[in-house]
Amino acid sequence: MFDDLSPSVHVHKRFGQEITLNYYPNEIAKECSLTKEMVVEGGYLTDWRCLSGFHYRSHRVGPSREIYRLRRGSELCGVIVYCYPSLSCSGRRLVLPKVSLKGLNIALSTIGRIVIHPKYRSIGLGTKLIRKTLPRIGTPNVEMIAVMAKYNPFAEKAGMKKVLEQKPSKTVLQVADVLTSLGFDLKLLGSQKHVAETLDRLSSEQLGELKNAFIKHSHPRFRKEISATCLMALQRRILKALRTQIWQEYLSSLRLLECCFKQKLICSGVSSVRLSVHDIPPVVEPSNLFSRLFLIDIQ
Repeated sequence: MFDDLSPSVHVHKRFGQEITLNYYPNEIAKECSLTKEMVVEGGYLTDWRCLSGFHYRSHRVGPSREIYRLRRGSELCGVIVYCYPSLSCSGRRLVLPKVSLKGLNIALSTIGRIVIHPKYRSIGLGTKLIRKTLPRIGTPNVEMIAVMAKYNPFAEKAGMKKVLEQKPSKTVLQVADVLTSLGFDLKLLGSQKHVAETLDRLSSEQLGELKNAFIKHSHPRFRKEISATCLMALQRRILKALRTQIWQEYLSSLRLLECCFKQKLICSGVSSVRLSVHDIPPVVEPSNLFSRLFLIDIQ
């Protein structure tokens, strides 16, 4: 711990008046001793899934090329996912000439995700994970798009070169101003609870202002997210309507069967018939609409 903290002044207090005062060069420790206990090795997609909840983009990654993990004994400390490059990327032309898709896959890999367990952050493991895996990936160029690198240049410390810093879009900034004026906290826009509570507090005029802001200041990311949300809502409505329709047809079929059994059994001298259904699924598909077991009680 002493080497990791690397103090410039060390006061050692013992018993009574026994005090020792030592001075050291005011230098920051280059490496935490814990990193010497960690091993970088080939990993799997399951390793990423184990730590994906600690990443701000925890959803599914694209097609992976290579995955490496950082391990301390049996404990998973970090994961890096190398992916195949996208068709286009801002700033890529500043480094690479225009090539075919096949040539692009040969010349370039992309760091799709890198995540460190919160227990081991702030000791340079992100830098170590990139530095140790860059020579293993097998492509002469590696590309990474990162938001957090603006605040922690761990990729540059690992030897990567900053090519371009993309400024926020004017339309996004204008929408952000509207959101701020309506009471949204821009730092909490990723919280569904915060967004839902703020929307509930807005009046109909404010909701109209918010809607007009998104319409006036259109952006591809907005259109993509809103379209995906609307599509999911439409799918839910269609599924609900389909489920209602199938269920009504299902009940009608039961009533028809019940009437048929009644007519047939009453003619045979049976007093009453009760027809019921067991094991009805939450969503009844047309294929198994009539594949359920009917229980017929004859009294």
